[in-house]
Amino acid sequence: MMHGKLQRRVWLSTDLFRVLCFSAGILLTAAKSGAPDVSTGVSLKVLNSSAPPGGTMQLMVALTEPKPIIISRAAVSFDPTVLGDVRGVALYGANGASSDAAGAAVMSPGGLTIRTTSPSASFGTAPGVPIVAVTIAVRPDAVPGAHASLVLDPAASLWLDPTGQPYPQQVKSGTFEVGGSVSIDDVFPGGGFLLPGSTVTVRGAGFQPGTVVEIDGVPIASVNFVSSTQLDVVIAEGADLYGRRVTAKNPDLSRAAYFSYLRASWLGRSTRPLLAATDPIFSPVAISSAFLGPPPDPAAFLALALQNPNADPSDVTIELRSAAGVIASTAITLPPRTRISREVSELLSGITLESSSFLLVRSTLPLQMLGLIGNEASGTVEPVVPSVAFP
Repeated sequence: MMHGKLQRRVWLSTDLFRVLCFSAGILLTAAKSGAPDVSTGVSLKVLNSSAPPGGTMQLMVALTEPKPIIISRAAVSFDPTVLGDVRGVALYGANGASSDAAGAAVMSPGGLTIRTTSPSASFGTAPGVPIVAVTIAVRPDAVPGAHASLVLDPAASLWLDPTGQPYPQQVKSGTFEVGGSVSIDDVFPGGGFLLPGSTVTVRGAGFQPGTVVEIDGVPIASVNFVSSTQLDVVIAEGADLYGRRVTAKNPDLSRAAYFSYLRASWLGRSTRPLLAATDPIFSPVAISSAFLGPPPDPAAFLALALQNPNADPSDVTIELRSAAGVIASTAITLPPRTRISREVSELLSGITLESSSFLLVRSTLPLQMLGLIGNEASGTVEPVVPSVAFP
């Protein structure tokens, strides 16, 4: 339901320039604390992988050695005659379920462009963990033995150190091979804290009676074979599965692995084509209130993305405010483990935003929140981490 009489006003709390300014002092702190060296470039590689026809693969980008990254842009492409739709994108930071890394992935046929932000510059500093995982369907008509290049284009990619300077890049692309008999499509819920005794559903293809499931760092109480496409796993201890490797091992020794994250269900799509083609990549950190405002470029638009990692619904209030008080508001209910991404004027009855007001977002349960600054002319979407303090 929409409320109030709306006016065309807004204000921005976070943008690229302020993120860079905020980060300017991180390099000295990192040097004193023994954090990863930023004096040399980044060495990146796309890991080789395989999955059967009709299955699912994860295109994973990894650093050969940790480097703190505050902002990045990664252009990834693959062969659409072998690989199909992108089903989700995740970022993995050094702090696991407390990572502040967030992003936006704009899809295109046979590829995507991923932009990221990590105000703490902890993104890229976790050894042995991929920094990006793109979940992609394998075409059911893909021929076993066929290969597809997994390309990270250095000319269209950018990685900024904590001072805002671009790292020199060394990039190695990877190869996907159609093969095997088992794959993992999703782990649900793949994020949000789960109590001991919770059931985790592993979906995929090629599972067998007696399949063993392992989750890094999480003891398993039982595994129930439901079908060749579903396993129900009961965890013995409470945990957040975000960023954990989940492995399914069949009795015939075939196996598949998957890095977990919450791939919540969509509550419809935006009417803006660019926003509809964009996957918000949420930080796993959930908050109950935040501030956002418009982009500094009047040609751009602001969108709000929300994801509910909880097992219960959350009521959300979005207010357009100025110094004088509330201009207008709207209220929505976000069901358990669902997500939404809408341009602000879609939420607030067609209103565009100006410089003297701001958005206040509040929810009854902590949600994952993200601002998205889109520009239809350039086809770009930048992630904006909301402010939790009054601007």
